Amino acid sequence: MVDRTPSAEDAESASLNSDACCGASPWVSWLVILASLVGIILLARLGPEAEADVSESVSEEAVTPANPADQANFVVLQIQAKTLIASDRFDPDSSAASLKTLLAQSGTAESRAALILLIDFLEKNGAFDELDLTGTTGKAEWSGLFEKARAEGLSEEERDELAVHLGWFANLPMAEDGEPTPYLDEIKRESYFTAGVTIALTLVLFLAVLVGILLLVYYFIFMPMSGRPRDRFSREQLPRAILLECFAVYLGVAALSEWIGYLFYPPIGMAGFILAIFLPIFWPWIRRSNFRLTRRSAGWHLGAGFWKEVGAGVIGYVAMLPIAAVGVAIMLIVILLAGVMSASGAPSEGGATAGGMPQPNAHPIVVWISEGGWLLRLLCFFLAAVVAPVSEELLFRGALHRWLRGRLGFFVSAVIGGLIFAALHPQGLLAIPALGGIAVGLALIREWRDSLIAPMVAHAINNGVLVLLLCLLL
Repeated sequence: MVDRTPSAEDAESASLNSDACCGASPWVSWLVILASLVGIILLARLGPEAEADVSESVSEEAVTPANPADQANFVVLQIQAKTLIASDRFDPDSSAASLKTLLAQSGTAESRAALILLIDFLEKNGAFDELDLTGTTGKAEWSGLFEKARAEGLSEEERDELAVHLGWFANLPMAEDGEPTPYLDEIKRESYFTAGVTIALTLVLFLAVLVGILLLVYYFIFMPMSGRPRDRFSREQLPRAILLECFAVYLGVAALSEWIGYLFYPPIGMAGFILAIFLPIFWPWIRRSNFRLTRRSAGWHLGAGFWKEVGAGVIGYVAMLPIAAVGVAIMLIVILLAGVMSASGAPSEGGATAGGMPQPNAHPIVVWISEGGWLLRLLCFFLAAVVAPVSEELLFRGALHRWLRGRLGFFVSAVIGGLIFAALHPQGLLAIPALGGIAVGLALIREWRDSLIAPMVAHAINNGVLVLLLCLLL
């Protein structure tokens, strides 16, 4: 049954439940939100050891750096390395330039050692004569194996031992008898497959962005000219303080549980995350707010009908790709500027550790996908394509965006919500423009449809495609 559009009677009833009548002062909620934001960001920078404990529970034989951010970046480096191996056959100069860029970004002994093994494998040492490729591992326990791999080759036992620290890159060194690595055919096959998938995805994204631009032109220019209403966003239902409270409860519980988990017992952080998702749903009941009107105001209704909203979500996903592309372009500019500042000795933000050019962090989910079996991969897909879209859209585009739109225009509201959305993700501060661009696109879909079904579907497509791609390549 299709949920009806909110009527004037509903709007009048909603005024009884507005900011003036129900809920704590918005300033109290914003104080909790800002304090929680600062706490979560600070914990992300100060608490790698606690996160490492959680990541190690995924696999008892976890490889690569202990810091989960560096560990995730190392897994992504594996995909980049395979692409370079395939491209080197067709454009050696370009692959050498890409290797130099990756070396500049490497901030750990593991990533730098892995890239040097890749340089040896591609026989490109001559292109790096100006760089010192020795002394890479420092006092690492595996430094002897690394040097032996470069000078003499490895036995299978030694290769397995080195793989604990360098993962897939331990397949690259030559055999102990001086012959090429016994995994040569497998490496080439994986590399060509990775490059093929990457090229195909790039072409599909390019075409999708072009179609998205046409959709945005139609939405912003031709639809108003036709006299048709451009969006369904309900103007009658005022935002309520209770919605902002719901968002503050979500963020406050999440931040508090993460800090308790970091200081005392890590599993508390996961338990608190689950509570942070479900408690805001019941908060209007706890506060004795009109739940029916609250959920309508937050976009928790069927709009024009479930399947129509699902179709709108698919179209909306394509339309938001150009906005996301603008965010990615801004991110690349920020990275370039951060790299210049880092080279001049100025402090900068990003995922790379000391000695590396700043870069965004990869999401920790890539480690779980890389090291886990298919059961864990299915769990990752469920979390990314179901739990995250439903919970995040309900809280960000539902509660927060509705409250902001009662006081600000769409663009300012979308940007504020997008900045908060991006800052809470583990990819680091440098990724905020890209993630913020996605959030702005999702807010536009909310404005277009009012119902949260469409932005949830777009969000699910975005996350689901990324997880499936990682499962395919790792």
